[in-house]
Amino acid sequence: MSPLSKVALATSCMLAMSAGTAPAASSITLVNGDGASVGFNDSTAVAPVLNNPGTTLGQQRLNAFEAAMSFWEEKIDSDVDIQVRASWVAKFCGPRSATLASAGPRTVHRDFAGAPRANTFYVSALASSYTGTDVNGSTVDITTTFNSQLDSDPNCLGGRGYDYRINPSNPSSLTVASTVQHELGHGLGFLTLVDKDTGELFRGRDDQFSAFLEDAPSGRSWSNMSNAQRAASAVSNGDLVWNGPLATAQSNFLTAGTNAGKAEMFAPTTIQGGSSVSHFSDQLIPNELMEPRSSVPQGNWMTLKAMYDMGWRGNPCLTSDLPDDQWVMFSLECVPPVDENTVADILGDDITGIYDDSWIVFEYSPAAAGAYIKLALTDEMQVGKGYWIGQFGGAATVLDVPDDSIRTPSPIACGTRLKCFELPLRTVTGDVGFTLLGNPFRRDIPLNDMQVRTDSGTCIDGCSLVEADANGVVFPKLYTYNGATEVYDLLDGGDILSARAGAWAATVAGAEGLNPRLSLTRSSL
Repeated sequence: MSPLSKVALATSCMLAMSAGTAPAASSITLVNGDGASVGFNDSTAVAPVLNNPGTTLGQQRLNAFEAAMSFWEEKIDSDVDIQVRASWVAKFCGPRSATLASAGPRTVHRDFAGAPRANTFYVSALASSYTGTDVNGSTVDITTTFNSQLDSDPNCLGGRGYDYRINPSNPSSLTVASTVQHELGHGLGFLTLVDKDTGELFRGRDDQFSAFLEDAPSGRSWSNMSNAQRAASAVSNGDLVWNGPLATAQSNFLTAGTNAGKAEMFAPTTIQGGSSVSHFSDQLIPNELMEPRSSVPQGNWMTLKAMYDMGWRGNPCLTSDLPDDQWVMFSLECVPPVDENTVADILGDDITGIYDDSWIVFEYSPAAAGAYIKLALTDEMQVGKGYWIGQFGGAATVLDVPDDSIRTPSPIACGTRLKCFELPLRTVTGDVGFTLLGNPFRRDIPLNDMQVRTDSGTCIDGCSLVEADANGVVFPKLYTYNGATEVYDLLDGGDILSARAGAWAATVAGAEGLNPRLSLTRSSL
């Protein structure tokens, strides 16, 4: 390795805030950078919060970090352990604004074996994923620091403090696990090494991020600009875009924050330290994980596609466990490509054994004999449907979808800027009507967030499940099957419909003619 192939860095990106279940595809290890009784080692007693059972402040911080690391472990592939050194230190924090955290890679590398692009610098974690060896040796891949003031200074953001809940249905802008996800994104490569004031390339070469930056009006990439042109583009406020093909192909999901069909980058008319260029624009709707300011709700689809543009390998969709000798109610959370959407494509590549012998798939069809249809290997599977999958005499396995599957489409159907997916509910004249539906999204959906919509009557503009029950449309509960106990679990009120889960919904006698639909909000996916 030549002396220029590996370069140590002293760069980071910052996240600001203003008031107003599967085996990992990679392994990320936290290196505790805190001293005794501070940061991760703070023994201050606290009460457990949602999905975070820690009883000390330090343990809750560790739990939140581990949850965020698990997110990235499942989305990127690497056989080499990624090490993150993290610590809690005092940073700027005022009554109305604060620096929550900062992070960045420790070293960058170029022209390593298998590099996606020649003469281009890559962060060490990404480089190692291609070489299959740790290009960093004993040096950690990522360093990150978090602002300890939020938990100790009553004048810091009015004393609100961090939110240590994990995977809440209503995250706040101070939810630590989300902030860690953002900072790790920078350390994994979502940042430029270009001098944003002068436009000068780092050591005269592209980096894995700047190679995909473009000036929308001219269509010229940063790789083909002069220093002066790059410096002007960095403050072009709406004209700087991401031109990676994978993210661009998905930009139709954005209802704001695009230019020439591509996602805008954060390029205000005045350079803002660690924020300018190395983030998506704060004008994107829906909000994205890698925007410069913590905002909710936020998604991560464009972020992941940009990471794959840069060279990371992985799948933004989910994986789930399929146990042996159990029936499972299953759904798809992403849309497979049209040439890879059959039972054989989606499930047959994961499950060993002979179809119809050791495993089988059924869909509900009330008009069929026995009310079920056994699918053939060549039958297509659809988002929004629930399926029964059974595996017997085989081995527990992990189910996934093809890597080039796309995010579930969801037109604006809620009467708001939130995006929804509507599932038609079957009705039966004078009787109960059952629908085997599936969660179409990549995260759990609280039943309290579900809406029932009809073509007429009280629920024309949307009702909660409880309201729809009171108005004679649907029962207010869903039913999911527990394969381990072989009984149905009743979901209501504060319960959730898990990602990749199927469930029964039921309309009541008299709902016929109303065309009821279950509207599932994608407000924070």
